Amino acid sequence: MRDKIETVSELTKTHSSIAFHSDQSLSTWITNPYLAAATSNNTRKAYRSDIKHYEISGGILPATPEHIVNYLQHFATKLNSRTLSRRLIAIKHWHRYQGFPDPTTHPLVTKTMVGITRVHGKPKDKAPALSPENLQKMVAALLQD
Repeated sequence: MRDKIETVSELTKTHSSIAFHSDQSLSTWITNPYLAAATSNNTRKAYRSDIKHYEISGGILPATPEHIVNYLQHFATKLNSRTLSRRLIAIKHWHRYQGFPDPTTHPLVTKTMVGITRVHGKPKDKAPALSPENLQKMVAALLQD
């Protein structure tokens, strides 16, 4: 445990100046061990998949708000609105981390997404409530083991 604390302390000392010097190169940011830890591998994988879908569908990076709106309109009836929202988040992160302006915050994009959600959105499917009889069966099964 002490070794872990010392290692984190050393890493923090080594990379703490990054946040305070805007003239640092982007390669210095890449050496920050906490950047990778901030996002789970599954999230990174999903974002890569989302970006790939956007590009395969004819999307251009860096994108303009018009590109994003066209993408959203094209897939409004084909994809769940929650899926489109996640794809917008992936596109937003791509732009931010590549140093480009974020087109997903443009009013046309946000208003289009609100309209898609209102017209095509549907609530998440919820599991039915557990009946008392089923609960008793579950408890009985657990007690048998």
